[in-house]
Amino acid sequence: MTTRKKKATDDMVTVDEGYEVSVEASDKASEINRHLALAGIAIIWVFKIDAGGGRQIVPSQLFLPGLLLVIGLALDLLHYVLKSEIWYRLTRKHEKADTLKFPVAPWVNYPGDTLYWLKIIATVSAYALLIRFLVLTLKA
Repeated sequence: MTTRKKKATDDMVTVDEGYEVSVEASDKASEINRHLALAGIAIIWVFKIDAGGGRQIVPSQLFLPGLLLVIGLALDLLHYVLKSEIWYRLTRKHEKADTLKFPVAPWVNYPGDTLYWLKIIATVSAYALLIRFLVLTLKA
């Protein structure tokens, strides 16, 4: 007989299981956000205009969405770098003190949480502008 692993959709879960589901969903959202940002840049590239002399430019209406997508990708990288560095330093400090378990102040997660939401907001905002451009362009 196999044992069924508890899921967050069951009636009762432990706190650890709840956090596990949260981390899994957050990682997946970050992955999807990254893919959407790259796809958005590819969509913008499709609308590039030949400016002559071998130069390619994108329409001015796509500058802000492109900038927001690049900012979203930069925030994605910063999110993971900063979060890993904060947790590494905190853990290393306690490891040197021979502490196997240690309390964590709530503020430790604030920088990572802030960057997580900022990168998603940047990508969603870019897509709102990109969709507006596509609707107006394809309608014409």
